[in-house]
Amino acid sequence: MLIRHGFYYLLARGGPGALNFCALIIFSRLLSVEEYGLYSVAVAAIGLINVLAFQWLQLVLARFLPIAGEDVLVTKANVLALFVTLSTVVGILAMGFVLFGNTDFSPVFGILALLLALYMSWTEMTLATMSVLFQHGLYGKLLGLRSAVSLIVGWGLAYNGWGATAPMLGLLAGFFFADRIFGIRVWRGVRLQWPAKEKLRQYSFYGLPLAATFALNWVISSSDRLIIAAMLGEATTGIYSVGYDLSQQTLGLIFTIIHTAAYPLLLRALENKGKEAAVHQLRSNGEMIITIAMVSSATFLAISSPMVDLLVGDEFRLGVKELMPLIIPAAAMAGMKSFYFDLPFHLVKRSSWLVSIALLTAFINVVFNFILIPEYGMAGAAWATLVAYAVATFASALFAPRCFPMPGVVTILMKSSICAVAVGLGGYIARSMVQEVLPQIFMGIFASFVIFAVFSVFFNLFDVRKSVVKLFA
Repeated sequence: MLIRHGFYYLLARGGPGALNFCALIIFSRLLSVEEYGLYSVAVAAIGLINVLAFQWLQLVLARFLPIAGEDVLVTKANVLALFVTLSTVVGILAMGFVLFGNTDFSPVFGILALLLALYMSWTEMTLATMSVLFQHGLYGKLLGLRSAVSLIVGWGLAYNGWGATAPMLGLLAGFFFADRIFGIRVWRGVRLQWPAKEKLRQYSFYGLPLAATFALNWVISSSDRLIIAAMLGEATTGIYSVGYDLSQQTLGLIFTIIHTAAYPLLLRALENKGKEAAVHQLRSNGEMIITIAMVSSATFLAISSPMVDLLVGDEFRLGVKELMPLIIPAAAMAGMKSFYFDLPFHLVKRSSWLVSIALLTAFINVVFNFILIPEYGMAGAAWATLVAYAVATFASALFAPRCFPMPGVVTILMKSSICAVAVGLGGYIARSMVQEVLPQIFMGIFASFVIFAVFSVFFNLFDVRKSVVKLFA
């Protein structure tokens, strides 16, 4: 069932993910490093607004809708009322900061960033609802239209010299049209209804600690861009952002596809069949997340140099190549932590553990950034990110079993590590056999895929032997 749902969300997320990947390629060629740096700082600020004010509502929908029964409309109405209230407060505060604060953003650019923050949060709530209600088709259509419109509008404006504003306006157009055509269907018949006292207590007890966690995670994943901008300038921020985004978007898309398919299955197993069934499903999720994380990052490392030559603009290439060996493993660890080792904290609604781990990790990240960036520049920020995610992943793996029984991961880690080493070496050797960029990428991916397929059968990963026997029976 996990593989089938993963296939649904591969279709739903894969196309839009490819379009987002194309957007990164296009904007790294049409924007200067300074313009891309300004755009990156704006996106970081938008992300901060989202995590501080709204992302906990997305988690509330994901956690409480599957168990709402006949009260699905009531749950939606409660969350809608909370969203409208928070949007009003955020809008007032942000407008005051944009108009009267000391910032590099022009008022128009700042207002555009505020609108994007609100639309992004609204769309993520809609997607969370579609996911838990298994509305695969609608989910894919919304994402596809949003990404396509964002790319087309942003591309056209950037080509005509609109600078950092171009991708921002493209994103806003994508959010608007996707919501008007597909997203609005999720909220039909829903009216504002402030949650009852007990419901508000449940939502707050589960969700508000997550707001702190998300803010701390933002510190880990995005604050380095603001620190680099302050210390080294927006041009360096632009180069760092391209390298970071290239790794995160590639691996992050894979993690998101698996998690979007797997998490609702885990919740259903827990609510309908009990703890034992949930532990079994958790093991399946973990095997897939950990294995894919390690194998994908090994493949990406093997082909990173020709991939950067093909995809990234000339101004960015040398800096991006310097960052990839550090950012790729950091992205892999971030995915394993968020989409596997953190799950027990969500299942038992013990989000205070997440806050503690994120606080420690954010502190380490910021301290290392201020120590390493002045000495090593962008590479120092990448090292800080790698160390921070390593600490975070270890801490989650250590404390998660105290909240919920977790299957052992030692065997999974051993098998995955062997696969990753074989896949990485095989991909690197294969791509080194040819000279041209495209053949290098093709040979690296093809060799990695073949080697992974062989090891999957050998180790019986994902119970693949049963599928092979059925195929040839």
